[in-house]
Amino acid sequence: MQTALFSLFMTAAALLVAYLVLVRFPMVLHHLMQGVRNLVASITGHRREARLNKIVCYHCNKGMGLYNPMYLTVHGEPHIEGTCSLCGGFVRVRLN
Repeated sequence: MQTALFSLFMTAAALLVAYLVLVRFPMVLHHLMQGVRNLVASITGHRREARLNKIVCYHCNKGMGLYNPMYLTVHGEPHIEGTCSLCGGFVRVRLN
């Protein structure tokens, strides 16, 4: 009985901590969901690509496209992020 109560308490405490972290830092949930989307896209082989000629990857320093692009707002400014189609690195850039 004590083990069951302890397990129940620990599960409730972990869920409460997870909830508080996600409320305080909503970008954590965003990055987790983006990772899940990218994982599903890589498993199914279904990728969306955006060809962006004015964006340069920080890793390979070439103009490129983004796989699975996602539009988001950071501190009130529009950004787009995704995976570089050449080197596979993560890229986030501010849109003008």
